[in-house]
Amino acid sequence: MMQKPVQQKPVVQVPETTPKSKIVAYVGYSTVQPFWVSLGSYVKKEADNKNLKLIDLTPETLNSLDQKKALEVAANKEISGIILGAAEPAILIDGLDKALSLGIPVIAIDTKVDHPAVKGFLATDNLAGAVLAGDYIVKATGGKGTVLILGGTLNHPNGDARRDGVKQEVEKAGMKVIFKQADWEDEKAYQFTKEELDKTNDITAIFSAWDPGIIAAEKVVNEKGLQGKIVLCGFDGLQPNLKEIKAGTISATVAQPIEQIGTKGVDMMVDLLAGKTVESTTLIPGILVTKDNVDNFLSK
Repeated sequence: MMQKPVQQKPVVQVPETTPKSKIVAYVGYSTVQPFWVSLGSYVKKEADNKNLKLIDLTPETLNSLDQKKALEVAANKEISGIILGAAEPAILIDGLDKALSLGIPVIAIDTKVDHPAVKGFLATDNLAGAVLAGDYIVKATGGKGTVLILGGTLNHPNGDARRDGVKQEVEKAGMKVIFKQADWEDEKAYQFTKEELDKTNDITAIFSAWDPGIIAAEKVVNEKGLQGKIVLCGFDGLQPNLKEIKAGTISATVAQPIEQIGTKGVDMMVDLLAGKTVESTTLIPGILVTKDNVDNFLSK
């Protein structure tokens, strides 16, 4: 009796290298600072929508060295891409060099980072937004008095742009400027405001480069009984400040397109992982928010 021939299974061609799984690391600035909490939530939401596995390595505090360590952890052979919100770009070179050597593309959000590993940058147009704030301050004060500007950390591109945009507009109108480097810290914003209001009664406006800073400054203004006598303007468009604007205790803010930045940052990374190219720089306009239009920005 003849045996039936054994049916051979088709040969499966296995590639020499298996593509890396699409795991993306997110390294933001802080898990407690309100702007970054909001931005991080949109990054995570869009990653879920795109079925992208996201590992959040954002340090808790506003600490550049902690972020440096986090980026160096993120730059490893298991990671396909990195979405980065840089605290201090200059100290992140080692991690970016490592990412470049491993072929890991980086999308920078909010803060510009000049490095060949960074394939795309997405942010608010900070300078243009600050010009809006400066113009508003000039109109609200009649171009009279001194403006106290509460800034971010030394040489941070966003803080510098926000300072410069306001400064150029108010000085053009003949106003004086006092600048204080507050390192994005609410406590410093409060202390600097108190010190300067103790020194002079010529301050007619205060601009903070971040919303929580202007809320801190408003506390001093209220404590000194100067409510309604000093124009108060922030930058971010965060809900606590919008509520203050609605109540009339703070004058204005420049709203950043936080949802667009988080969502598009993820979409750009998805395109890169699919072999597509992305725009090297995308700047999105901010919007001046006052009591006249604040209802359009408050959460329902």
